[in-house]
Amino acid sequence: MLLSDKDGTPAASLSNVKLVGSKSGMTLFQVKSIPDCRYINPKPAACLLPDVIVNPADPANKQFLNVTPLLPVEITALFNSTGIPPKGLPRMLISPQYRAQNEQGFLFEALFGITDEGVVFQGTFDLLFDVGKLAGNKLGCGYDYSEARKPNLDWDVITTVSERVITAGGPGLVTDSSNKNRYVDTLVNTGCVNPTNGSGERWSMYAYNLEVTPAKDDVFAQLLLTLFDDLEETRAELACKQVDTTGDAPLSSKACTSLRTAWSDAKNSLNRCYSASVQPKSSASKERCNTFLVKLRAYQTTLNGLSTTGPDPANRLGELKARVNVLFHVYNDRFLPSVPANGFTLQ
Repeated sequence: MLLSDKDGTPAASLSNVKLVGSKSGMTLFQVKSIPDCRYINPKPAACLLPDVIVNPADPANKQFLNVTPLLPVEITALFNSTGIPPKGLPRMLISPQYRAQNEQGFLFEALFGITDEGVVFQGTFDLLFDVGKLAGNKLGCGYDYSEARKPNLDWDVITTVSERVITAGGPGLVTDSSNKNRYVDTLVNTGCVNPTNGSGERWSMYAYNLEVTPAKDDVFAQLLLTLFDDLEETRAELACKQVDTTGDAPLSSKACTSLRTAWSDAKNSLNRCYSASVQPKSSASKERCNTFLVKLRAYQTTLNGLSTTGPDPANRLGELKARVNVLFHVYNDRFLPSVPANGFTLQ
């Protein structure tokens, strides 16, 4: 159990944690009232600090929020001012597709866990976040799938961003060592019950009581497409190359080829599924989307049959598995129910 309420019942917990070696210590902070400076008005003084918003000239729904300047001194004092991990805090970004909840005045919260030096995770672990207990309010699961509610955005989003490990999905190239925007959040939701289920692969900052940024009626389709592309970028640039230490890549060239092929097959099916779901909706949309689900399961089967052949201190293999777990949830519980009877209008 990570946190409990005043009655001692769990508010946040994790289970099925596997570590490499004997190191296991972690210092945990709960951070309240973090302003989403892309949306909150009037803006508090913290939002006027340098580099809080990445790509400030873009519309708010295209901007990344840099959480690092918004963290309390109790956390920042534990790091130096270089901005270079592991001793310094880099820019820690919340992606444009997520934002603090409007109902919470565009304030969100986070659990920030600093693991001891040498702690290495293996595989995936399970998360349970009771957002209502943690934040005092929750959006829920968005299970009203009536036509008038599509897309139903009442969904408590949880994401994680590491202060030590670069991740896919940020602005610029993840392989460019001069790029300061390589520490970007990843969605962890894998189920929508109370509490909210998630899948993790390392401990870092976990931001909760976020929501999906409102957009066109295909917002969940676009989220699915983005997450699927991030999966491949993670494989190609982080799991099939050694970026976290020295030596061979975490996965062998044979394993990487197998995953690339399985991903390409699934990507083609996903594109056909999406195209068939746009007005005029194709009569083959259900079949095409079911084909994607079959291909995604095939990818997961390939992935589950792999083991690392090189050093994997950042748990890249576990990260791929966690991302796939999230994709199943987004596809089944967010994307499919969001498709209008007549297809997306793109409005």
